[in-house]
Amino acid sequence: MTIKHSHTDLFDVPAVLGHQRHLAHGVNTHGVMGAGVAKQFARRYPQLLPAYRAYINHCTRYDIQLPGDWFRFEAGTDVIHNLFSQDAPGPTAQLEWLELSLSHAMNSCEPDVTIHLPWIGAGIGGLTRQEVARTFLSVASDYPDVHLHVHTHPAEEIDEHAVKILFG
Repeated sequence: MTIKHSHTDLFDVPAVLGHQRHLAHGVNTHGVMGAGVAKQFARRYPQLLPAYRAYINHCTRYDIQLPGDWFRFEAGTDVIHNLFSQDAPGPTAQLEWLELSLSHAMNSCEPDVTIHLPWIGAGIGGLTRQEVARTFLSVASDYPDVHLHVHTHPAEEIDEHAVKILFG
């Protein structure tokens, strides 16, 4: 397991020839991608929002619990891991849900895959980056062959305490 951090835009990660690019972000259980990183995903991948809503409807119909679940969406060579880390839009993210959904995503990956992700749940979701860093570290330790690369957007300040948690 490796965890990397960079002060770069998540969407600027280059695709590697012959490999899928894995990106992850947090979503809510209400089918809304109206703000933050989720809104950027919805804009960049027009088929994502309808597929995400169809998945929610399927889970609702069959009484499948969404908090802590994960929805994988493929678009060309990109794999989008939608992590159900919060109930409703706004500051409703839960560390337990983030932990479960990230575990599902990492468990689905082949060895040596790197998942690129923002500080899921921090900011709009209401969690702190320090809490999120501890969760990322805890989950990643269970998947030694899958790697995480955490991105802080260039327009945002780096949280040195959170980065220190990631790297000791």
